[in-house]
Amino acid sequence: MRKFVIYALNGDANCFLHVLLTVLDLDDKGYEVRLVIVGSAICLVNHPEEHGVLFASLLQRVQERGLIDETRLTCAMGTTTNHTVAVAGHPGMSDYLKDGYQVITF
Repeated sequence: MRKFVIYALNGDANCFLHVLLTVLDLDDKGYEVRLVIVGSAICLVNHPEEHGVLFASLLQRVQERGLIDETRLTCAMGTTTNHTVAVAGHPGMSDYLKDGYQVITF
């Protein structure tokens, strides 16, 4: 089975919407998929309702399926987040690559 890890870096809500759709699509089709949210993208998940009902609904589905591996403690503008899995530091890709994941960045 192919495995994918998607790094969401872009703080554009439309781009992140496609990240969420892609994560759910891969999961629906039986692929192993993980989502890592970093950079300005983390600001989007602090208040998902601000980006519309569809955005908030898709993010909730991704969260409920447990597909988010990591988020960062702060967004690019320095705003603290209380998101589910907040950790400090840079999210490395090497462990994913060693475990056979294909890395996709948005």
